[in-house]
Amino acid sequence: MIIACPKCSTRYRISEDKLSGDSLKLKCRKCGKIFLLKKKVPAKKEVPGLPVMAAGKKILIAHSSSSIREMIGELLKGAGFLPLYAKNGVEALSVMADMHPEVVVVDVALQDIFGFEFPEIIKKDKRLEDIKVILIASIYDQTRYKRLPQSLYGADDFIEKHRIRDSLVPKINSLLGNQEEIKVTPKQAAAVQVGIGVKGIVAPKVAAEDARKLKEEELVHTTADTQDIEKAKRLARIIISDIALYNQELLEKGIRQGNIEEELKNDLEEGRRLFIKRVPEYIRQKADYLTESMNELIAKKKKEFGVA
Repeated sequence: MIIACPKCSTRYRISEDKLSGDSLKLKCRKCGKIFLLKKKVPAKKEVPGLPVMAAGKKILIAHSSSSIREMIGELLKGAGFLPLYAKNGVEALSVMADMHPEVVVVDVALQDIFGFEFPEIIKKDKRLEDIKVILIASIYDQTRYKRLPQSLYGADDFIEKHRIRDSLVPKINSLLGNQEEIKVTPKQAAAVQVGIGVKGIVAPKVAAEDARKLKEEELVHTTADTQDIEKAKRLARIIISDIALYNQELLEKGIRQGNIEEELKNDLEEGRRLFIKRVPEYIRQKADYLTESMNELIAKKKKEFGVA
């Protein structure tokens, strides 16, 4: 390599073999200046567009719909995050304990454990208390809810299901302190470790495909009884979860006073009309899935409030 004296600019050719350590002390033959030649350390290669702050940050997606989990996972991988997946509440808690994600994006209508129960569970567990929670609100009737939820039940943020594509990554970045939204191509995203249980990198779907997936999970139109029943249960849980999210004060008042049906009469009637409209009669005759979901919520809230 060619170097120059910092005082008189006399040039010298130095063999790189002499740089066995981090630096080499040299003396200029012309002016007598003594100076150090430091070994140049190559800079770490980074994938363009992936800030160190975001690359590899673990985000848990807790949702019972495989289509929604897949769609959100693709979105997160494209933003430089590492998605983790859980299809129900019990599985989500297991993944949180084992992998300790920075953020959990959880559906309010999650199976086994309602999404809005997670903040309280996390707060009580020292191992998990620094995990951020974003609730996904399904909003079964978008024409009704033109307001923010009355309470996030201790969650850090919430997102309406139809806003996932344009708002989820900025919300996660905000919670993690990232200064800018991350945008990379699917090819660049391949440099980031793929999510647990997902193989390879899939190019993001177009917006129309997102909309189809978001709607599919609520529609009950398949022919197999088992699938029909599971989708009916899912829709019932969505309706009850949204009622709880947007009517927290009335829910608590009704549970404490023992008149929950009266306090939430209009919302429950509206939810049942939607349920009847979307679920075939022969499935509705098998069980009252709306009442089952409501009773589950009431039982959990009674325990939380200490109401007998």
